[in-house]
Amino acid sequence: MSKSLLKINDENKDNIKEAFSIQEALHTPLVIFAFGFTLALLGYPIAISICCLITVVRSIITSLRD
Repeated sequence: MSKSLLKINDENKDNIKEAFSIQEALHTPLVIFAFGFTLALLGYPIAISICCLITVVRSIITSLRD
């Protein structure tokens, strides 16, 4: 789907590529979640909830920024 959007919107190609950035969408939240999961396994179980909350707030801020 993203490839077809890039083909249709040649003039907005840079904006669309930024919107489909894998780094923003997957890597950063996964790192935050893995960090929280590791802390939870080490004996601080509330850490996973805190990291999930940070990920949600980060996603909201990122969507409002654009």
